[in-house]
Amino acid sequence: MISGRWTILNTTEPCFGAKGNKPARFTIKWEGFLAAFKIVHTKGEVNCDTRQTKHSFASKWGCLTKHPKVDNTPLGTFITTSPPSRRILFPREKFIPNKSPTMWYALPGFHPDSPFLVFHDFANPEFVQYGQEVEIWYGEDLQGVSEDDNDGKSCVEVFAWYL
Repeated sequence: MISGRWTILNTTEPCFGAKGNKPARFTIKWEGFLAAFKIVHTKGEVNCDTRQTKHSFASKWGCLTKHPKVDNTPLGTFITTSPPSRRILFPREKFIPNKSPTMWYALPGFHPDSPFLVFHDFANPEFVQYGQEVEIWYGEDLQGVSEDDNDGKSCVEVFAWYL
């Protein structure tokens, strides 16, 4: 682990699904204070609404903004601790505006088809332990709501910034 620069965490290509309790999983390789995650899209897409035939809402990280229920909060990718607590690490709560069951959010500088997402909180880094399992979820799958019309999976590389 090298502090002050991106360090790759995954050894295999983790993929998360849009439904059916299918998070991507990876293991923390180094203990320390983690201030940011960067997840880089490698392949695949998730779709928030397969019922629509006129438009595809498939994207890398959430639901395209042309969907009537998403509007200006199109992201739906979360990083959590593993069970039993399954606490949301990122995005931080301040980015989830209405705390709706589906938990769509906006992240400044990113959109549903950005090549990568960066979640950070340098003022409040997370202490992580060697061997700790971390998960990446599609929000509706994480919450177990409105996922019957979802489809697909996104695969990623995971990077961490340690202090």
